[in-house]
Amino acid sequence: MNKLKNNIVRVALIGPESTGKSTLAEQLAVYFKTVWVPEYSRTYISNLNRKPEPTDIIKIYQKQMEIENELISKADKVIFTDTECINGLIWYHHLTGEFCESLEKSIINNSYDLYLLTKPDIEWHHDPLREHPHLREYFFSVYKAQLNKRSLEYVTISGRDEQRIDGAIQAIEQLLKSIG
Repeated sequence: MNKLKNNIVRVALIGPESTGKSTLAEQLAVYFKTVWVPEYSRTYISNLNRKPEPTDIIKIYQKQMEIENELISKADKVIFTDTECINGLIWYHHLTGEFCESLEKSIINNSYDLYLLTKPDIEWHHDPLREHPHLREYFFSVYKAQLNKRSLEYVTISGRDEQRIDGAIQAIEQLLKSIG
């Protein structure tokens, strides 16, 4: 178990595009009567008049962490974040083929108490910001490898609608019980 920030359990949703992370984060926040941190990259990229560059990815995840740090004071026992720096590291590497030291440091300094790894076993939904419908299984394996490499606590979330939310709730309730 990681040291809690402000006595708040931090849960990150991680996984490939179009695997229900945003929907699940919002549903979990409603169920646990707390706040969630939307994915800042959507706002940032929507305001660009070009494709994102490596420096944009770093800015996005710095701002993502700032927003989370602002919202944590409004959380009740648990906070959910729609994305985190492992997502940024994988995106950066996919875009450049290179390693990003600043994102790596952010991962080390901001690990979460639980990661919910969303499996790409639901239908792809087109969105102008999504680029890789054919790479979802590949990215799922990359995310899983990163979590395993870092020995981070995670639960794979799969199935249809109710199965996903029920599996996530069960994992979070178990985590909350384990910390008292």
